[in-house]
Amino acid sequence: MQNRRYGQNPTRESLKLEEGEVYTMIFVVQQSANKKRVKLKKRMRLIKCYPHHAVFEDAIGIRQSFGYWDIEKLLLGEAR
Repeated sequence: MQNRRYGQNPTRESLKLEEGEVYTMIFVVQQSANKKRVKLKKRMRLIKCYPHHAVFEDAIGIRQSFGYWDIEKLLLGEAR
C-alpha cells in the first residue's frame, strides 16, 4: 500500500484485494462522553469489488459498502 504516488487514489489492484478473502478492519470510534478514541477490530469478508467501491460482509451477515479510500484507512487503522 505504500507504493502509491502522492495524489493518486487507491484502487483494488493497489490494495491487493481478493474477493472471498477475510480482512481485519480497524474502526476508530470516539465515545461521546470521553474524548478518548477506541479502536474496534472487525473481521469482514470481501464479497464483491466494483470500480469505485467494494462490498464487505461481517460474521453476522451485515453487508457494508466502502470506497477504496476508506478501505485503505480501515486496513491501516487510521481515522477516516
